[in-house]
Amino acid sequence: MAGFPPTTTPPTRRPRRSRLRLALAALLAGGLAVGALLGTAGTSRSAHDPGTVLNMTTDPLPGGPVTWMLSVGALGRIDQAGLPPSLVSSFFDQRSTILLGATGAGSDTLAPHAQAAADFTSAQALIAALADHRVPASVPDLVLDLEAWPLTPTAEQDDPIAAAGQALRAAQAAGKRLIFTPGVDLVRVLTGQHLQGPALLAAYDRLLAGPGAKVSNVFEVQAQGTEGTADATSFTRGAVRAAQTAHSGIPVLVGLSTNPSGRRVTPADLLQVAEAARAAGASGFWLNVPEAGAACPRCGQPEPQVAVAFLEQLARGHGPHPGAPSSPVSSVTSARGSLLDAAGQLLAANGRPADWILAASQFAAVVGQPGVARLMGGGTVFEPVSPRQAPSGLLPVTPTLVVHSEGLLANQVAAGQVRSDIRAVLYDNERFPDTPSVEQANPLAYDQRVAALAAEHHWVSICDLIEPDRLPADQRTPKDEVPPCNIIGLNTVQQSERQPATYEALVARALATIHAVRPDAIVLAGLSANPRGGPVTAAELAGDIKATHDLVQGYWLNVPSPGIGCPACGQPDPGLMATALQLLAR
Repeated sequence: MAGFPPTTTPPTRRPRRSRLRLALAALLAGGLAVGALLGTAGTSRSAHDPGTVLNMTTDPLPGGPVTWMLSVGALGRIDQAGLPPSLVSSFFDQRSTILLGATGAGSDTLAPHAQAAADFTSAQALIAALADHRVPASVPDLVLDLEAWPLTPTAEQDDPIAAAGQALRAAQAAGKRLIFTPGVDLVRVLTGQHLQGPALLAAYDRLLAGPGAKVSNVFEVQAQGTEGTADATSFTRGAVRAAQTAHSGIPVLVGLSTNPSGRRVTPADLLQVAEAARAAGASGFWLNVPEAGAACPRCGQPEPQVAVAFLEQLARGHGPHPGAPSSPVSSVTSARGSLLDAAGQLLAANGRPADWILAASQFAAVVGQPGVARLMGGGTVFEPVSPRQAPSGLLPVTPTLVVHSEGLLANQVAAGQVRSDIRAVLYDNERFPDTPSVEQANPLAYDQRVAALAAEHHWVSICDLIEPDRLPADQRTPKDEVPPCNIIGLNTVQQSERQPATYEALVARALATIHAVRPDAIVLAGLSANPRGGPVTAAELAGDIKATHDLVQGYWLNVPSPGIGCPACGQPDPGLMATALQLLAR
């Protein structure tokens, strides 16, 4: 797998504490909030589909318990990064775990019950190792990782299915199991074309997933490259199903990475791929924590903390299928339900961690206050950044580009002026000079253009609900007011913040409009520390959140300054917003 060296030296491990087996709790109905949208631009699939939830560590699947595949080095990094020993044990110290680089059962102290596996980047190297008796009898699994890289011979890149077939016959003759993991980049070799989007996905299914499943005992889909892109869900589901259709009953694993090819991804990105994989019937995951090396020159430093956060969210029941019982709910409650979970994170609709938007200019002043990072840390945090601003290090964030003009965005894209780390686009079409009059007069049409452009470039699109008075009288219907963007903001409600009951009523009314068109839309309600019409207090902002947290998926936090976008605004007051959030965290 790209970004995952064939051999890895594990880091020094921290002393083992006593391991506790996690008891299974009642199964939860689950789904993802905004995290499931990172990479689903242009679709309106539900992020909150109800359904039975399986325990990610131990619950049986049609093909047996959930399988985790990872290297000895990756497991050591995850342990060293602070995953609690009880979770290390529950996730990975299982007979279903496949441990690359282990020499046999019991050879690794973190996962003594795991199965050992040897990995190869060439079928001929695999065959030769078996012929020379260099694979111990205690290693039952052989991983064949063929990709368009120097580690795989050109002849095997040109015909990976034939190479895998030869490896399968050799593995079976030796009484071992072949796990075939062809790289998506082999599509370019096989077709001679640089395909993208649906064309690439279809070619992978046709040329690799289906045929590859026929020449392996276990097939692995290298989906990690789609993390945080518009193709994540469709690619994962399509490839899993293509493999299962070609080889009925074959176990299918799906690749996850903490830093695929050096890209910055969030725990929510991994959760999205995991959810899509399990929905399609995958048997488990190959979890990668890569570092720069021959297999992935661009990977940079390993990011095990992303894996830790991902696994902890599974364990808390915040992912598609929890890996452990959900945490006991904090005693802090609202009128409708729990406000915080046991980790101190704000819970939003469907009991999932809230998602947030907060500009980089005020990020540190708000999130840096005691208790705020913990409150905001469970969901996806979109951080609008300027061209030269570095994303915050206080929380994992999704760098976001804010534009007031679709035309300007299109020009920036055409000129290659959009930062390479941008993962979301927030289109703020308002009645001010920064938005051209033609866009102000046709908000839905330009929302549609922004959503399409974002989908093309694998960005999440964020747009405001359109106010009825911006539309002709005969177009003031939900279908004309609800934009097609991945996330819908409710900024007009922030003018009612001084009365939480009024704020709640306006949020509920807006949701009724949105859900009439898009029942499963992701909605973030606006809050301002400096709204028009006079000052607001921290207690009032906290009351607004308490009244609506289980109606919406999160909040768009505004700390405005006086300027062209808000000439009536006073000086920004990030301390007020921070205090409001701290009131919730108490």
